[in-house]
Amino acid sequence: MRKPNAVLAAVVAAAFMVSGCMSVQRAPVPGPEARDGLDIRGVIVGECPPDGPGCETFEYSEVHDVRWTETSLVITGAVHAPGEDDHGQITTVTFPLAEVSEVLVSETAGTRSSIIVAGILMGASVIITFLVTGKSQDGVPIGSSG
Repeated sequence: MRKPNAVLAAVVAAAFMVSGCMSVQRAPVPGPEARDGLDIRGVIVGECPPDGPGCETFEYSEVHDVRWTETSLVITGAVHAPGEDDHGQITTVTFPLAEVSEVLVSETAGTRSSIIVAGILMGASVIITFLVTGKSQDGVPIGSSG
């Protein structure tokens, strides 16, 4: 049986850690100077009153292109709408900025708990890798020096 590569195990562990630290947050529509650095994941159209529905959320599972103009936001991507006809289809939608109340942006949540969980996962993956491969260095079994 072929044993997994230590690099492969580290990459898989890193992918889980990064995905666990990512979150989608609501943010106000940014000004023209702050638009380039955002990782847009969707938009909220209309005002959302606290006492009921009044807005519509367009969230994308994949965003391929985001273009800002003076009057609109154009997003090309796969719509995240489970149960709907257009779920997973690549579409291009133009949203007038006058109707967009907020944007959904992907952010890294670097909180203290995220760092602790990341450290635990990375440590566990290193230990498992050493146990599965049986070596800490090429040709040197775990527990022996040299």
